[in-house]
Amino acid sequence: MLPYRIAAPPEPEPPAPEEAYAAMLRREARRSLVTGAAGAAAVALAVAGIAASVGAPASASTAERLQAVRAQELGRRDAARDAVENARARAVAEQARFEQSVRAAVGDGAAPSPELGACPIALPRPSGSLRGRAFPMIVSRGLGLASSLRSQAVADVLSDVGRAERHLAAGRYEEATLYARALEARDRYGYEVVVVASRFDEPRATGPTSYAPGEITGRAYLYDFGTKTVRCAADVTATSSNEIGYAYAVATEAPLSSGREASLAASIDEDMRRKLEGAIADAMRWRAAAAPVKPQ
Repeated sequence: MLPYRIAAPPEPEPPAPEEAYAAMLRREARRSLVTGAAGAAAVALAVAGIAASVGAPASASTAERLQAVRAQELGRRDAARDAVENARARAVAEQARFEQSVRAAVGDGAAPSPELGACPIALPRPSGSLRGRAFPMIVSRGLGLASSLRSQAVADVLSDVGRAERHLAAGRYEEATLYARALEARDRYGYEVVVVASRFDEPRATGPTSYAPGEITGRAYLYDFGTKTVRCAADVTATSSNEIGYAYAVATEAPLSSGREASLAASIDEDMRRKLEGAIADAMRWRAAAAPVKPQ
């Protein structure tokens, strides 16, 4: 009795010229080699080489299909590039509007006004011992012409735009497009608090186990990116805790930033920020009458 045999599978068919060409295009797009006339010449040579390698002539119909593949790939690249550029342009416009509106409110003396009703935005309070901000916040000693007023919320968006740009540079066009368009959501920017301090005594470490408490007094302004206005204001005062707990590295190879005094300095700064966030969340109850701002 003859043994049972399984027929060998047929040899795979060689890839069609347009499939090999599409793969080549993607590789070249990632290296930014297919651009302008030089790119067109390279593509022409590549088409001839592909056709020769698979033993098929570069007919007119094949060339048309290959050109369509190239146009589709370049179209994805252009769509991704437009989406990323639009996201960055919007972030720049949001920053300009934010700074203009806040400066106008500060200059107009926008104050908490109970007669205008309750603040429509409830700020979260810092919770537990987790590090990280409760909401985007800037603390300024004054808003002179030379002072910087860079939005933390906009900075977060620009960081995401940078990630989309890295997808684009790597030739991952679909990922770049999706990433950039996700930044167009209405609630992507949210809101931000700007504290203009009339008194700003920063806490400071005076030794490995001692520190001088800090105090911040001023007026907080709540800017809403949805309405592009300063919605609410509050007068706030925050002081450092009387005692804080902190940890530090004791290993001899630990970096200097992990030493006792450096760790204490970071901990009292974190404590001061959390105290200020809590004071703002408690005080931000009323709307503010801000000066109208004309759009740029």
